[in-house]
This record gives sequence, structure tokens and C-alpha cells, in this order.
Amino acid sequence: MFYVYGAMGFIWLAIWEPCISQDPPLLHDHRPQPPAPPRLSDLPWGKIFSNRVFWALMVCHSTFGVIYNTAISWMPRYYNSEFGLDVRSSSFLSVLPWLAMAAGTNISGWLADFLINRKLLSTSHTRKLLQVVGSAGPAICLLYLAWGTPNGQEGKGVPQQAQLTNAVVLLVLTMALLGFQAGGFASTHQDIATRLASVLFGTTNASASLAGSAFVYAVGVILDRTQSWARVFELIASCCLTSAAIFVVFATSEPQFD
Repeated sequence: MFYVYGAMGFIWLAIWEPCISQDPPLLHDHRPQPPAPPRLSDLPWGKIFSNRVFWALMVCHSTFGVIYNTAISWMPRYYNSEFGLDVRSSSFLSVLPWLAMAAGTNISGWLADFLINRKLLSTSHTRKLLQVVGSAGPAICLLYLAWGTPNGQEGKGVPQQAQLTNAVVLLVLTMALLGFQAGGFASTHQDIATRLASVLFGTTNASASLAGSAFVYAVGVILDRTQSWARVFELIASCCLTSAAIFVVFATSEPQFD
């Protein structure tokens, strides 16, 4: 598998390099040259890091990273430890949530455009609605999963096949609803700072990567000490609900930096 993916990367690079120029070829003769990008030292970092909307985005993106990285790293182990499935048996079940997330992400964009263009909701209210759906929805699914696992109260006496079916459905719903955050916090960077949107997103994305990596390690510690997936799901759910509340209170789509 590694050889195949590695070889595909080199093949794609060989096609990409000779075909792509630094300047957009179709727009080069029709638009004025853009100004040179500012240096990192020239950016208003003090204003950025003192802005409460930016910190709301930071919290939401970090929480997203926690769920995303935990799902990538631990989902096969969850199926194995709770239901006895090996990697081969759980591979298809592990793919389903990501397909659902891709669908949820696209639906989120279409729904956001529909609500904003039809003036059914303001941009800020649209972002908050989709962020709540993308945060509270996964939290509810994970809490139900925590209390319905074999280690939870509701899982006792339930046939294992039924538990597996419930777990798959809940994980698929978790990731599908998580995709709705694309129309929430992930689009708010562009709303509040058109020129600095890439800088803001890159900064919050770095935080998400660090938070996600740290939580992957924390999950291992929790499982070593408690053997309880319920504790893991409850912790993630609490992070989701907290980030949703922070976004609703502090976030806005009003320009902040331009």
C-alpha cells in the first residue's frame, strides 16, 4: 500500500511540475498584477491574537482537529476492542464515516448558500446555525454511543451485532454532521478577513493539528488506565458542546481585519 501511494505521488508530481506556472495563465493578461504578499513580520499579529472572533475560530478548529484525528487514529482499534473485528473486517466500516463527512461538507456549503442568498438568515446566523449542527450533532451521537457501548449502561444485555450496527450508524452520523462545520467556523475566516483569511486559517489549522495530535496520545492514556471508550466519547462531546457555545457567543461574520 505504501509503495503504491508513494509511486502515485511521484507520478502526479512529474505531471504537475511542467504544467503549472506560478502565475495563473488564463488571467495573466486580463487582470493587474496583485501586490506582493506581506511578510509574516508585517502582519497585525497583535490585533489578530487579541480578537475574540479569532479565538472562537481557534477553539472550534481545534475541537474539529480532536474529532478528526481521533477518528483517523482510533476507529479501527475501537471496532477491534469493542466488537472483535480485525483490520480487514473493519476496513469498510471505517470508510463509511468519511464518505458521510464528504456528503455533509457539501450539503453544508449548499445550505449556507441557500440561506444567505435567499436572505432567510444573515451570514452570521447562518454560520452559527451550521456550527451548532456540526458541533452539537456529533456531541449527541457520541454521548449516545458512550452510554450504549458494551461498557455503558444501555449496552448491557444488547446483542453484539445490534451494538455494532448502532455504533456504525452513530459514527457515520457523527462524521456527517461534523462536515457541517465547513459552513460554520471554516467559512468564517473568509468572512472576517478577506485579505488575511489564509493566514487566519493557517494559524487555526496549526492549532487543530497540535490539539488533534495531543488528543490522540491522550486517548491512549485514557484507554490504558480505564479501558473505557465511554470516557473518550464523553470528553470529545464536552469539547464539542463547549466550542459550539463559544462560537455562538463570540463569533460573527462582520469584517474584523480589513
